[in-house]
Amino acid sequence: MTQATLVKIAIWCCPVLLGAGGIYAQIIGTAEKVDEVEEEVEIHAALPGHPVDHQRLGDHAKFLEQIVVEQRGMRAEQTQIQIDVSAICQAVDCR
Repeated sequence: MTQATLVKIAIWCCPVLLGAGGIYAQIIGTAEKVDEVEEEVEIHAALPGHPVDHQRLGDHAKFLEQIVVEQRGMRAEQTQIQIDVSAICQAVDCR
């Protein structure tokens, strides 16, 4: 091989080797960051919830129970109204 051919091969190999090195460094760096984030997520998941949040959730549950009780009462009242209207309609023979 001539010296010019060797120079051309060297010129073409440099960007390929530098690119491969950059890709390898990126992959290794990303793997390390994933490990760090995974550790942080495990630590965060192990932390207990804030007490205020638990209290608010309990308050909301009580409020929703109260709403359900009121809705049941309204349904019972509407059912009774329907029965009364039906009885009135039958008594006066109307629709």
